[in-house]
Amino acid sequence: MRYYDKIQTPLTGKTFLEAGDNRVPQADMSVITWFQPLPEGYKRAFSEDGLPFNALIPPQTVAEIEANAQAVINSDSLAYLASTDWYVTRFTESGVAVPADVTQARTDARLAVV
Repeated sequence: MRYYDKIQTPLTGKTFLEAGDNRVPQADMSVITWFQPLPEGYKRAFSEDGLPFNALIPPQTVAEIEANAQAVINSDSLAYLASTDWYVTRFTESGVAVPADVTQARTDARLAVV
């Protein structure tokens, strides 16, 4: 038995099984589509009266695509720098040298951040 077989219909007050209709009414199709996978290029949204619908995602401009790509580069570079900070701390505290490849990679990561 499905969940919506047990709930009462808004107009008659009967459950779907009692009403003899074992389907969700057409008016509730927006609710059904909410739980289905989204088509490519759509996002979940609500109308002004609070009903769910699948809204078309507007295409991105070239500037937005470039900004998103730079944001990913920034995030990856900053994450790398954070993960290798311990080399610099170790060097500062104990004098153990930072490996040359790590130093070069950290320099590259710093230059990549805008």
